[in-house]
Order: sequence, then C-alpha cells, then structure tokens
Amino acid sequence: MSAATQVQHAAKALRAGRCVIFPTETVIGLGADMASPTAIDSLFKLKRRPADVPLAMMIEGVEAAKPLVSAWPERADELARRFWPGPLTLILPRSEIVPPGAVAGGDTVGLRCPSHPTARALLEEFQRPIAATSANKHTEPAATSIEEAKATFAGDPVLILEDAEHDALAVESTVLLVSLDPDRPDRVLRTGAISPEELGGNVDAPFG
Repeated sequence: MSAATQVQHAAKALRAGRCVIFPTETVIGLGADMASPTAIDSLFKLKRRPADVPLAMMIEGVEAAKPLVSAWPERADELARRFWPGPLTLILPRSEIVPPGAVAGGDTVGLRCPSHPTARALLEEFQRPIAATSANKHTEPAATSIEEAKATFAGDPVLILEDAEHDALAVESTVLLVSLDPDRPDRVLRTGAISPEELGGNVDAPFG
C-alpha cells in the first residue's frame, strides 16, 4: 500500500471515530477526531488516561489554530512564525469550538503544528484538528518508534500509520503557556525539543 493510500485510510478511520497511531517529529502520536466525543472517549480509554489530563490539538498552521482559541496575541504569531511547523505546543484560551471533554474541562487548549511529513499529510487529508497525545499507556514512556507503539497497543482497536523514512527526535514537544499580558512572562510547562533560551522573550522556565 502506498504512503498516500495509507494516509487516506487513516483519515477515513478518524472520520469513522477510530483512533490512529502516527509518527511525528518528536514521539509517536495517538490521535482522534477532536469533534467526536465518542472518539475522544475511546482515546482516553486506549491510553488509560485520567479524564482530568487534557489532550493537545494538532493543526496544519496558524489559520487552523485561530478558530480554536478565544485570543491570539502577537506573541503567539511570533512563536508560530519561528517554530511552526515544529516541536512547540502553545497553550492559549480555548474557544467554544474545542469540546470541554478533550481538554479536561479546562479553559485553555494546547496547539501543535507538526513538521513530520506523514503527520502533515494526515492533517491535510483529514481537514480537521486531531486531538492527540503520545502513543503510550498513561505514566509509561512515550513510544519513539512505530514498533514500540505496536507492542504497546497490540490487540487494541487502533489503526497504525507507518513511515519508515523519517526519524523522530525521541524528545517531546516543548509546552509553553502564552501570556496574554505583555508585561507578564510566558511559562514553560514542559521543557522538550526547544529550550527556554531558544524561545526568547520574557519566559519563566522551570528549575532543573
């Protein structure tokens, strides 16, 4: 089966409410249709993820991100220009489009625009945001290869989209809470592939 056909099958599976495992440039992802409560519920169950731990939304770029948020400050534009597509997740106030169940009922949403060609092809084919997390059971290390993900989810009802041509960083994305007040710092919630120093600006980084 060609790569393009695999992507088409994966997008069809997402539309049908199934969960899909797919490569990203950081770690292997596990995703579902953001707009389907049933699919979101299935993803939480597959991962054994507590309902109070939010998912991130994978999107194609800034224009796809803006409808998902109620505020998009200039700082978000700056960061997106510099690091998207790439391993940076921006946390911003969510709009009503984002289902509360996908973000643990919270007021914010994590947005990530991947650079991996297969992840981008899937987003382009699906044409909707993908609610996503790393492909592992909750509290276990994130899968850094499709083989690891296959072993973790063996027997589970999930479609696996493979790509042997592009390696991952094996480091998760950096997660940044973007401040809406230019006088207050952004806050790094998870240090990953992009260091706090690389982000520039006024950034409050965790110790250690």
